[in-house]
Amino acid sequence: ILAGFLPQAHIFEAIVEVAFIAFGGRIGFVNALTLVDGAPGLSPDSRSDLNTLRPTVMMVAPLVLKRVQAQIYKKLEARSSIHTPLFDYLINYKLRWIHKGYDTPLINRLVCSKISELFGGNLDTMIAGGAPLSPRLQAFCRMAMNINLIQGYGMTETCGAVLCMDRYDLSYGRSGQPLLNVYAKLKDWTEGGYRRTDLPCPRGELLIGTKTHWNGYLNLPKMTDEGYEKDDENGIHYVRTGDIVQIHSDGTIEIIDRKKDLIKLANGEYVSLGKIESTLKNCSYIDHICVFGNSFANHLVGLIVPNKEKLNSLAMNGTKSMNRLKDIIRKLMQETGLKCGLKLVEIPVQIEIVMDEWTPDNEMLTAAMKLKRNAIKKRYQNVITDMFTNNLNNGDSHGR
Repeated sequence: ILAGFLPQAHIFEAIVEVAFIAFGGRIGFVNALTLVDGAPGLSPDSRSDLNTLRPTVMMVAPLVLKRVQAQIYKKLEARSSIHTPLFDYLINYKLRWIHKGYDTPLINRLVCSKISELFGGNLDTMIAGGAPLSPRLQAFCRMAMNINLIQGYGMTETCGAVLCMDRYDLSYGRSGQPLLNVYAKLKDWTEGGYRRTDLPCPRGELLIGTKTHWNGYLNLPKMTDEGYEKDDENGIHYVRTGDIVQIHSDGTIEIIDRKKDLIKLANGEYVSLGKIESTLKNCSYIDHICVFGNSFANHLVGLIVPNKEKLNSLAMNGTKSMNRLKDIIRKLMQETGLKCGLKLVEIPVQIEIVMDEWTPDNEMLTAAMKLKRNAIKKRYQNVITDMFTNNLNNGDSHGR
């Protein structure tokens, strides 16, 4: 049984649904507002979609997994102060032994089975796509939910998935190897510092060649030509994905950047906005973050949609000044970023808390729950400009 979550117009959802129908599977359609217990759209004493459907396979966007993670920790914190550190210890313990080739049946039975019930109790495989999935979140969900959580990669232009992890692959943050009859190669992007000769892993822009990719953009011949690279010698047309990857020694591919997300700061250093946002969302106080750079500044700024429950808990503990709340969230965000491997220059020095909801309905997110950066920038242009102006007037902290 497949739990259909993404819009049916999304190429990822469409291809998987067609495959399920072809092989005689059943499909149930679920909604983000009534997905799991505690979802905001559920009326009192009503069952969630997943508890009603009890699916075995589900496709998700990373944002859904982050909300599930937040829901798990909310329930733990409501019990006692010892439950959260004990849970973290058990999950890390399981992670260590799984990588050594062993299972942890006692933890699975006492801890993971309760979390599995959030998804109906029968879930075996979850496929993540539509946006980058951080290695930390992937490892957490895979251990806590006791499922096969695999990540794939594809585009509308490639008519669906072209890379996919093996179900027994224990690495995290990778998109797997090319599927059958898919050709993949790298192209140097010297301006961004990515080359096929890089060590220990070759890096560059990912080019994908298949017999099923698109024939071009309607009435946009220039964009079509820019999106293709022809290999006449072998008779293959490659799609320029715009994604920067590295190829590991086992042949698996890891997405590490996106060309259009890379910006150059005033000091000439390149930073990846997408990578920064994906990393900083590991902070439990952040639901959404959109980072902006400026070629005349050496620092970044960010708009943050906070986790309302975490924000309310700070307010209930006596922190009611918005400036004080911003300082606390900025400090926690910085700790998360540094812990996850970001450089100090990659962490926004100015943030603004946004109390608006960002959803596909108000055009702040795509249907796959990815940020619409241009729409967000247009809506909050004055706020973004003020953050850069204020920090420049106070002295650029990364430029001194």
